[in-house]
Amino acid sequence: MISLLLFFISFIPFQNSSSDTLVVTSKIENVTVFRSQAQIERTADVSLKAGKTMVVFSELSESMVPNSIQLKGKGSFTLISLTNRTNFTEPKTNDKLTSRLIAQRDSLQDQITRVRAQIKVIDSNVNLLNSSNNIANNHKISAAELDALLDLKSKRLLEYENKKIALNKDINKLNSKVELINNKIMESGSVTRNSFKEVIAEIEVESPIEMEFSLQYLVYNSGWNPSYDIRSENVSDPLNITYKANIYQNTSYDWNDVQFTINSGDPSQNVQKPTIYPEFINFRGAMRYFSNQQSGIQIRNTSNKSVVEGNVYDQVTGEPLPGVTVQLVELQKGVATNPNGYFSITDIPNGRYTLRATFVGFRKSEAQVLIRNSGSYATIVMKEDILGLEEVMVTGVGVDYDGSYSSNERRREPNDFVQNEIIQNQEISNQTSFSYKIDRPYSVPSDGKKHTLEIKRENPKTDYIYATVPKLSQNAYLIGNLVDWDEMNLIEGEANVYFENSFVGSTYLDPSSLLDTLEISLGKDERIIVERKKLKDFEERRFFGSKTRESLSFEISIRNTKPEPIEIIVEDQIPVSTDESIKVSPKELSGGELNKQTGIITWKMNLAPNETKKLRLNFQIEYPKGKRINF
Repeated sequence: MISLLLFFISFIPFQNSSSDTLVVTSKIENVTVFRSQAQIERTADVSLKAGKTMVVFSELSESMVPNSIQLKGKGSFTLISLTNRTNFTEPKTNDKLTSRLIAQRDSLQDQITRVRAQIKVIDSNVNLLNSSNNIANNHKISAAELDALLDLKSKRLLEYENKKIALNKDINKLNSKVELINNKIMESGSVTRNSFKEVIAEIEVESPIEMEFSLQYLVYNSGWNPSYDIRSENVSDPLNITYKANIYQNTSYDWNDVQFTINSGDPSQNVQKPTIYPEFINFRGAMRYFSNQQSGIQIRNTSNKSVVEGNVYDQVTGEPLPGVTVQLVELQKGVATNPNGYFSITDIPNGRYTLRATFVGFRKSEAQVLIRNSGSYATIVMKEDILGLEEVMVTGVGVDYDGSYSSNERRREPNDFVQNEIIQNQEISNQTSFSYKIDRPYSVPSDGKKHTLEIKRENPKTDYIYATVPKLSQNAYLIGNLVDWDEMNLIEGEANVYFENSFVGSTYLDPSSLLDTLEISLGKDERIIVERKKLKDFEERRFFGSKTRESLSFEISIRNTKPEPIEIIVEDQIPVSTDESIKVSPKELSGGELNKQTGIITWKMNLAPNETKKLRLNFQIEYPKGKRINF
């Protein structure tokens, strides 16, 4: 039996009939800009009479975050209440075209509201369906009945999930149309705001007083991304790093001649030395083993830039799992797997993210994904949840009022979405450990465009070296290693690289390393020639009893055509076995240093002008006869 709970909500008017009402005009004095929000500080001089006064701070941005409002005053007063509201006015337009655009936008927003209503109905149905757990727990049912119940639930939940995916796509399309119309309206410049926020403070003072108030609140539709200019005249001089903030805002109010504080950040992009990852070996046709046995997720690098994709399987049956929710937690982006268990999340900026997979009746799986001018492919094997149906969490992918990703869950685990929401709130509340206060006032109009502000310049001690990964790219890259870089308070971001007074491209500055030295890629050098070739004459396959032995050999050539000597690091690899019946043995490494856990081999050498050096890589693979291997 399903019981209905009735909630009675009583609304208490905020305005006290015995209080005077005073509407004041405030001015933006200070702005603290975070990655995707900004804290506004407005000041106003207010003359108060003895007793209670309702002070209304008018003409505030609709992007305001209501629960972030704070009010301070220079003087003695009692704050009885602090609320906010939206003040609507009639829109004023100067032409018929703008009026038609507004009508089209209102119609699209009505459609979005109706689609969201359908999603809410689906969520209600999912909750109702999950109540069947109580039936299974409180009544004795046979194994066949339990299987039938599970099959029915899985089928219905998958139908609901697919329907929500389709509805979310419809909302995204409608939001894109709304955004396009809003841009046309803004470009026309023929319409004024038809609403704004107000903050209402009920204040009590003992005697008449002239007081300065400071009103602080957070706003959406604003933020900043860091970027860098990295310059080097030659390898004898240290790098010159210019740290910049690209500020944007579309809050409907210009920030004119205000004091800025810059805090936090998370940007992206281009021309980074390839990173070599472990390569695993296994039998063809068999389910692959994983480097992360606990999460059941294997991640490998791909050339499909800015895309995280992959497949999800059932650990027991090895079959693909459709309808699994896969998401990147930090970006709040998620999708569900198709009938073949495949998923794809696109438009991913460079950075480190948590890849999470959840599904009815299975344990949650998580792994770290690194996107650095590349893509990632994930093979996810999900384990059954042995705790029972009552512990299953159903997670749905949805779209909330502002078009961003949200998650609606029936049951929350102790360390699941609650933790991420807390982290998000802390970020809004300035959780980072450092900030930059700009000395002189600056202006940023409300146009949604980036406005660049220089923060500081540094000339850190730099050690130069060349590096190459011939298996992935037959190019040598100049690397600038920064010592004691952690004192610079750098943040991940895109950097334009200039070498010998010429622009050489873009790279990605990633200061999240735990090492003492920060590596900055300064682009490839065409005067260092790299070649890697397979030596077929040394390739062989032999059979010894029940075993097969294969030998593979490669030759790497490095030539320095520069007029000065260079120091260069070369990286290659041998596969790593995850099966006891497969043995990989290095035979010749030309003095390279082998990391047995990753299979990565590193050579460090010096090359004189016009000198060529060759490296030989030879290894043997032994496995059961009649099997075929993959690597």
